[in-house]
Amino acid sequence: MKTPVRIIAFILILFSFESKGQSVSTGKRTYTSFDFYYLDNNHGADAIGLNDSLIERMVQEIRKLLKQNDKGFLLFRSNGERPQITERKEDLFTFEFRDGIFEQNTAIPNFLEDKKRIREVLYDSIGVIQDKVNLHFLLSENALRSLQEDPNSMLSNFAREFCTLFAGKSAELNVMLYYNKEITSVNETAISNYLNFFNGTTYAERKINFTIIKS
Repeated sequence: MKTPVRIIAFILILFSFESKGQSVSTGKRTYTSFDFYYLDNNHGADAIGLNDSLIERMVQEIRKLLKQNDKGFLLFRSNGERPQITERKEDLFTFEFRDGIFEQNTAIPNFLEDKKRIREVLYDSIGVIQDKVNLHFLLSENALRSLQEDPNSMLSNFAREFCTLFAGKSAELNVMLYYNKEITSVNETAISNYLNFFNGTTYAERKINFTIIKS
């Protein structure tokens, strides 16, 4: 009699694991659209950071999203080992979070490490994004310099990875790069050419709309 009992117990354990797996997978949310903000304001005497115009533009965009619960959101403020991360739009309007955004003497971003942290937050919670994916990158001069040294770690490869995993087949894919108009050390043409290199070729699974915005 021991063998049948063991078999039944084993089957019950399998069903238990299966039901747990189903509950985890069903816990992922489906959104009509998703807005991801990556923010770095590292600067000092020899570099230029984000200006009030860029910060205010971001604030107004997020304010419009406050009451739209069907739209996903994440803001990741890069800061070395102490990033600020929130999925709550209302956190942006607290003094503590806004004060952190304007902090100057922070570590220049490690895009590969930041990408790992972002994955840890997002990848277990998102199911499908149906209509539109918007990835916003607000970068200081130091972050732009770092980007040019390793340009594929965030704006292109991460964007494509994110869109491939979560965007519906007909979803619109947008990547926006924002930076202070006073920054003159950036070769905007070179960055634009790199970002759009695979669009319109046989290598492109999905077309991403890359836009560079100076403000």
